[in-house]
Amino acid sequence: MLLLLLCMATMLSLLVSHLRMGQRVSPRSSPARPSRTDARKWFEGASTGKSGLAEASAAKIADDSFHALPNPDYLDLVRLSGLSTALISGPFSEIDSSRWTASFRSAEIAKAILAGAGGEDGFPSGLLSWMEKEFNIAERGGAADDEGFLDAVIARKEASPEAALRLASEISLQAGFEPMVVTLHGDKQEYLGALLEISKGGRTDVISIAEKKIWNSSSVQKLLKASLSAKIAGFPENAKFARYHLPAEPSDFKTANTALRRALVELHAVPVIPLFGLSPLSRMQNAVGRRAPEGVPPSMFAYWHYPFTALRRDKGLPAIFHLDGAENR
Repeated sequence: MLLLLLCMATMLSLLVSHLRMGQRVSPRSSPARPSRTDARKWFEGASTGKSGLAEASAAKIADDSFHALPNPDYLDLVRLSGLSTALISGPFSEIDSSRWTASFRSAEIAKAILAGAGGEDGFPSGLLSWMEKEFNIAERGGAADDEGFLDAVIARKEASPEAALRLASEISLQAGFEPMVVTLHGDKQEYLGALLEISKGGRTDVISIAEKKIWNSSSVQKLLKASLSAKIAGFPENAKFARYHLPAEPSDFKTANTALRRALVELHAVPVIPLFGLSPLSRMQNAVGRRAPEGVPPSMFAYWHYPFTALRRDKGLPAIFHLDGAENR
């Protein structure tokens, strides 16, 4: 009887092993060597808003099959925003193609602003003037459900203060600056407002989209210190400290987008490749290092949550990207 049981157990073990082998899912093969034709098709799709063409071409250029695990901090950021990690780990989707199109639009705007402002020195005032002229900036219910996709915000020419700050950050990035959203707080950590600090080389400028103010060749830390002894027009009187938030689009946290842009650059097949997929971690490290001489501790830095929360609230976001799998209605 014991021998019979041992034989049956062995046979069952072999059967299970056989079934597991038969059901094993083969890993998705890496894309074939990317071609210049694929790059040109991506350029056509991304620059004109043809999402299907852009996504299909991108998949032939870069591996989007989640072979590279995203930074754990990125995954936590996505989950805490109420979104699925498929957002930054799955195949290329409309989230990515929307970001590519927005980068083209923002780069075009940045180029026009620089030309009109006579160069980088005039960019801050040119940016603020463009925002005032081209956009209707107003509170949109406090939780707008159509500001998750930046290309749609650009096309609509209407935005909440947060969406306007997001767009201004993106245009600054495309113009070659390092943007940082800086929130101001009082003694009890109450929120008092947000500013855009842009840096390039040894220069830093501060812009208030809400107050329509610019502080050239200054920084938030300098303004905070100056405000202790004198009132500064457009700057909150009770501001005691600042928090720094790196503005990066959700798709930029996706490893495949970093690989895509690198491959596009190496192919030398298209006339212009806007900035996207830049490592948020590297950008954050640069931001922390730049402000170290001012005594800003690393604990005051974080990735900006707004682009993620705006995406979660957007009524056009497919259910698959929600953490609970349910559409936000």
